[in-house]
Amino acid sequence: MPTGRLGETLRVSVTEAQFTAHRRTDDAHLVKLHGAIGQPDTIVLTGSDYARARAERRAMMDNLRNELAGGGFLFVEFSLSDPNFNTIHDDLRLVHGMNMPASYTVQGRRNSIKERYLRSLDVNTVWLDGWNQLPDFLTRINPRSEEI
Repeated sequence: MPTGRLGETLRVSVTEAQFTAHRRTDDAHLVKLHGAIGQPDTIVLTGSDYARARAERRAMMDNLRNELAGGGFLFVEFSLSDPNFNTIHDDLRLVHGMNMPASYTVQGRRNSIKERYLRSLDVNTVWLDGWNQLPDFLTRINPRSEEI
């Protein structure tokens, strides 16, 4: 089992069954909504895959919805173009409007088109001059974190 900081066990969920079993623990939990290379049948690439994932990973999707509604998020190099994520995000924005917690994304290079798109989603963007600045940025926002 992979470990996180201070030897904490990191549970990894790729399937709905794994997610259901792992969320009953207090361990750190990494949820891979788009599958894993080691489990090729779980990988989400096409429109049909996204639809299948929505149907087969309901608890995982509901968890993402609850997490987004309950607190702020930091997305690192996430394009925010995932159809399942956008459906959840749009639903939450309709329900919560201005009361939705702030979300942030870290992007490697400034892009005016992407910047406009992210602003339309009410996502605050932190632009880095390159990905080599990411470890320093993460340390600055969480000084107690270990180096990546």
